[in-house]
Amino acid sequence: IEMYHKGLITHQIDESSLRVVTESELSEHKDPGNLWLAVNGIVYDVSNFKHRAGQKVLLNQGGTDCSGSFNRFHAYVNCANLPGVVTIGKYRPDPKTNKKLDPSMPSLYEGGEEEEERPKPGRSQHPPVIFDDHPPVKQDEQKH
Repeated sequence: IEMYHKGLITHQIDESSLRVVTESELSEHKDPGNLWLAVNGIVYDVSNFKHRAGQKVLLNQGGTDCSGSFNRFHAYVNCANLPGVVTIGKYRPDPKTNKKLDPSMPSLYEGGEEEEERPKPGRSQHPPVIFDDHPPVKQDEQKH
């Protein structure tokens, strides 16, 4: 399927035809020549992709779900369209690795418990932080 986006032809992935790649399997592909990344639920082989910031950028993220980093810098990019990138499958995290970091926090994969009541939006329960390293702004210097 092709779609037109900002004057470019982009190829959309038919996810129903993709195999499932687990977190365990993904983690085995983190070396040059065998480098996979998960981005937004899809696993890509980026072994032959030439990142303009260098291979080290990819190797640092190799074998992991790097959606957060990717979206921070390249949210507008469709990985499937990049030269040298091959679509491998759909990413599925391993349930056993989705452990609670804090026992009081429910796990998203386990359904969790009832959510604790949170403070209402508005005032913070913490006092404001005051930084003394900047001189005070004079009234005539403030912009309105």
